[in-house]
Amino acid sequence: MNYNRIIALIFGLLSVPSLLSAQDSFPNNFNYGTHIVYPPLSISRSTLNNADSIGHLNRFYKTSWIKEFLQVEIQSTHHGIVQSAFAKNDKLTAQQKKLMQTADYGTEIIIKVDYIPENNLKHNDPKEIKFKFLVDPESSAEFYGGNEALQAYLKENAINRIPIETFKDYLLAIVQFTINEDGEVENPYVFQSSNVDWVDDILLKATKSMPCWKPATYANGTTSKQKFAFYLGNTDSCTMNLINIRR
Repeated sequence: MNYNRIIALIFGLLSVPSLLSAQDSFPNNFNYGTHIVYPPLSISRSTLNNADSIGHLNRFYKTSWIKEFLQVEIQSTHHGIVQSAFAKNDKLTAQQKKLMQTADYGTEIIIKVDYIPENNLKHNDPKEIKFKFLVDPESSAEFYGGNEALQAYLKENAINRIPIETFKDYLLAIVQFTINEDGEVENPYVFQSSNVDWVDDILLKATKSMPCWKPATYANGTTSKQKFAFYLGNTDSCTMNLINIRR
């Protein structure tokens, strides 16, 4: 019997566990996963239903900016028809609340505040604050089998195909994609490159090849598009602040 071949076989078998465990020995600052990328401004249905003023709809809105209200308009779409309701200040009227609560699911609600600003200028011209927001679906899009199944898919189709030493310093790669109304992956693209072409290719391919998800759904059963970010690398990177996720 060839003892050299036996020794080589033994060393080969011993090396297999170390190779497998290496994929689970990422640096402490390494992470991967997916998060919903929210619209610039969105609120929950419960927040909308409990809102009594414009400030409850937009946390960035400040009454300190305003010296005098001229008019506050709320505009929404109901059964495909655009409707408006007006008020004299930023306290929501019963009509405005009803207009928002009966807006078509997945459509934008627009707020316009015409006012005289709070300042000491001699010529204090009227200004307008205008913003729009969406109401979040009651059920977010979900990978069939849940997050555990999604993590397993990402690990098998992306993470385990990239050597650990690739993830150095503050390397972070992000692929954004949309789950459409039918649960299909739509418009995947590299938002933040790893600066390694073949790594970006692996991430894009894994994203494009995902099976269908359960789409985001409103309480009445209406399905909606929802955007996601698939990231891996150092999540302490300041780039994570450039995507509107709620961690």
